[in-house]
Amino acid sequence: MAVIKGARLPVTPKPGLRVAVANGDRLPTAGLCSHLQLTIGDEAFSEHFFALPLDGFDVILGCQFLQSLGPILWDFSNLTMSFWRVNRRVTWQGTEGNIRRACALISDDLLQSLIAAFEDLFLEPQGLPPSKSFDHRIPLLPNSAPVAVRPYRYPHVQKDEIERQCANMLAQGIIQPSTSPFSSPVLLVKKQDSTWRFCIDYRALNAITVKDKFPIPVVDELLDDLKHAHFFTKLDLLSGYHQVRMHEADIHKTAFRTHHGHFEFLVMPFGLSNAPSTFQALMNEVLRPFLRQFVLVFFDDILIFSKSWAEHLQHVRTVLLQLHNHNLKLKRSKCIFGQTSVTYLGHVVTHQGVSMDPAKVQAISDWPEPLTIRALRGFLGLAGYYCRFIHNYGTLAAPLTNLLRRGAYSWSSDAASAFAALKQALSASPVLQLPDFSLPFIVECDASGSGFGALLHQGDGPVAYFSRPVAAHHAKLAAYERELIRLVKAVRHWRPYLWGTTFIVRTDHYSLKHLLDQRLSTIPQHTWVSKLFGFDFQVEYRPGKANTVADALSRRNEEPTLHALSSPSFSFYDALRKKVAEHHAYADLHAQHSTNTLPAGWCYRDGLFTKQGRIFLASSSAFTLVALQIAHGMGHEGVEKTLHRLRSNFILPSIKKAVRDFVAACPTCQNNKSVHLHPAGLLQPLPIPARIWADISMDFIVGFPKNIVKLHGIPESIVSDRDSVFTSIFWQKLFRLQGVHLKLSSAFHPQTDGQTEVVNRTIEMYLRCLACDRPRSWLQLLPWAEFCYNTSYHSALKATPFEVVYGRSVPSLLPYTPVATNIEAVDLCLQNRDDLLRDARQRLLQAQQRMKTNYDKFHRDVSFSVGQWVLLRLNHRLAVGIRTKSNAKLSPRFYGPYKIVEKVGELAYRLALPDNARIHDVIRESSAVTSTRHHDNKFEILVEWKHLDKSDASWEDLSWFRAQYPSFQLEDELLAQEGGSVTDPHWGQVYTRKNKTHPDSEKI
Repeated sequence: MAVIKGARLPVTPKPGLRVAVANGDRLPTAGLCSHLQLTIGDEAFSEHFFALPLDGFDVILGCQFLQSLGPILWDFSNLTMSFWRVNRRVTWQGTEGNIRRACALISDDLLQSLIAAFEDLFLEPQGLPPSKSFDHRIPLLPNSAPVAVRPYRYPHVQKDEIERQCANMLAQGIIQPSTSPFSSPVLLVKKQDSTWRFCIDYRALNAITVKDKFPIPVVDELLDDLKHAHFFTKLDLLSGYHQVRMHEADIHKTAFRTHHGHFEFLVMPFGLSNAPSTFQALMNEVLRPFLRQFVLVFFDDILIFSKSWAEHLQHVRTVLLQLHNHNLKLKRSKCIFGQTSVTYLGHVVTHQGVSMDPAKVQAISDWPEPLTIRALRGFLGLAGYYCRFIHNYGTLAAPLTNLLRRGAYSWSSDAASAFAALKQALSASPVLQLPDFSLPFIVECDASGSGFGALLHQGDGPVAYFSRPVAAHHAKLAAYERELIRLVKAVRHWRPYLWGTTFIVRTDHYSLKHLLDQRLSTIPQHTWVSKLFGFDFQVEYRPGKANTVADALSRRNEEPTLHALSSPSFSFYDALRKKVAEHHAYADLHAQHSTNTLPAGWCYRDGLFTKQGRIFLASSSAFTLVALQIAHGMGHEGVEKTLHRLRSNFILPSIKKAVRDFVAACPTCQNNKSVHLHPAGLLQPLPIPARIWADISMDFIVGFPKNIVKLHGIPESIVSDRDSVFTSIFWQKLFRLQGVHLKLSSAFHPQTDGQTEVVNRTIEMYLRCLACDRPRSWLQLLPWAEFCYNTSYHSALKATPFEVVYGRSVPSLLPYTPVATNIEAVDLCLQNRDDLLRDARQRLLQAQQRMKTNYDKFHRDVSFSVGQWVLLRLNHRLAVGIRTKSNAKLSPRFYGPYKIVEKVGELAYRLALPDNARIHDVIRESSAVTSTRHHDNKFEILVEWKHLDKSDASWEDLSWFRAQYPSFQLEDELLAQEGGSVTDPHWGQVYTRKNKTHPDSEKI
């Protein structure tokens, strides 16, 4: 270009034209110089030349020019070339001064000679390093007491290793015996080569250390100095910390204690909070004359950069000489010399500039197409988190955000294009920002069953992504261990950013919140927490829903959708149809059906005989028991209500006795329902005290469910107790203005509000029966209990509450066969409702008279015999025998059955309670009721389903479970067949849903 400007040669512009040169670069051209006259020796030429920004030569003749000369004879030894032109031989002689030899031809010899000249830099250090002005000090906070943490307990094999390594460090002069009041514990961490790394847990000492604020280099500023650099060398110090002496006055603070002695470090150990600042200050001082000229220093990582090979060799020699003068040693295996591309501080550095490491954004590029709305939300949550870095984000994401509308999820070509465009935008290097060490880093981690994701960010932009699949041997670990391992891997992966800075770790695993305060008591903690020593960070807990980025990265590998293997079946009706077709009890009905002589109202539909929509079951049919189980199992109601519910769907001749026997023997009812007979046991008065306050009595009422309030509008009157809510001025005036009459009960007399007490007791009974196996699900079962109450037959009303309120029959939950329905006129419906209300009022009055007559009866006298099986009432022993539960109101009323082994006195009996029961085995007769048992052998097992909460565990028939999962090995199958006792971990509750001939309960 200088020749063109000096000679003022005409240049024809060629916009957009680039020319490939010998080193592979494509240089932009300023234009074309046509028909320039060139004279070499005695030969004249006319050629076209491109104007290029080249250094070193004014004109370069390319291959096109050499081809125009024809055959050429080369002599590289004498630097001559010969060719024929115009029938004569022309020979050109080269000059030594105008030839540049390629660095690749001589680089190895020169580089190896240079390294050999400083061979002593790669030798193991002998003795202590010399004392410098940067010897490490440990300033403590004012009035800080010496830190003395007792040592951990070590296995025998680790004790031998600790003794061996201490002996080696004593021989090297790194440590010495100590009498310091300071003491920190030792950790041994196993390395990949099966050797042990010796670590000190200095967390307690770091907590009282005054933090050093020495400036840590800003990486983006360092990388800006690499412009025009073509050659790079990276150096790494050998055990850099051990090349720094401890200050004489602070040696005793590094003391550590083992099982066999007390020692202290003479060199700077790993794990001290101010160690990175001390080391950076030392390296800056050693290489200060060359910083930003051709050297970058980030702790123990040294980068030498140069524009030319000759300069680079001189720069490498200068740095090695400086390290030699300060007696610093290098680790040969981690040093890289004379490269045109090198990875430094997480960036790929070449002569073209600095680019992001492709592995940093690979996690985004590999994201699969979302198959569900949940997966799409995860991807859009990640993309939206970085929308400020993506041009036209709203336009790109519109086809995907539209899919989030209810019922609109249908993957299309537009959605696929938008998904690919967003991935490309997220994966582009401008999204990732260079770190700023003046701002705190934030590491967000999350580990799922399929992968691990982490995000490093600060301020407004992300710095890097980190995502890995879960290793096979890690997938079997506990959740705490998996989260801890992923946290350590993320921190160590980003060590160039985090080392020597204070950063924040955000995780959705709550137990990691207290990581810095936990005592290291397990091998995984010793192994992984020790790798974080020396890092200065705080842990913040953030739920998974808020931790969208890391959570999305960890769960990007979606599990395939599994189709359900089960579906609703009607095996009862299928089997019943088969029985109807074969059983002799239905022979008469079949004959009548074939001759069209069925009684009025009867019909034969879908293989079943019905009358007015109810299915006929013969008295000898085996399906009677199944029908009883269905009707009674809905809410475990009493005889009359079960019978009414059964007859609303089935026709069963002479069924009342069967219902009475079935309900009496129902184990769930016996365990959970209150006994409405006269209280058992005669009165035994307490002794009269000789003085006042000699004997006292107290009671506490706990365990009531919360949030059971239903509003039904403003009533005409309210009966309530005398709670402060109802007696307040606000409450009184509110209802006075509304015209509502408040009726407060007498003090300590809940019978005033007896109707509400009865309803509450009934609802509690329903919930207790439905939720006894999983009391935490009572809220989900409350609507079902309400339905059971509203559709149950009330003896006082001679109808169900549903019929009284709505004036029509209860709709059947099981529409067995379609039947015709006549729609009555509105006025007739209203008239029937008025009649029902009048009857209800009359019957309620009669019921009140019966209740008044039966009120305040005497206790009944009961007795049991030795060997008899009874159920145990424990509601009055909750504070002694059982751990109080949050849903104690829904706990069973009775437990057992248990066998009476001895009669103690007149009113007490000794029971054979489980060994782990925490109550006395002698009980009064009022605490026991006779146990009635079924005689059919039926086994059930409690199944916890994968991917569901433990509260969703369900009782399943054992034979059905074996048929559905024949390859599943039941751990306690043998014990289930032989019989045993199932006990609660905190006391002796027995699950008595199993119906067995053997008196003991089954163990699952």
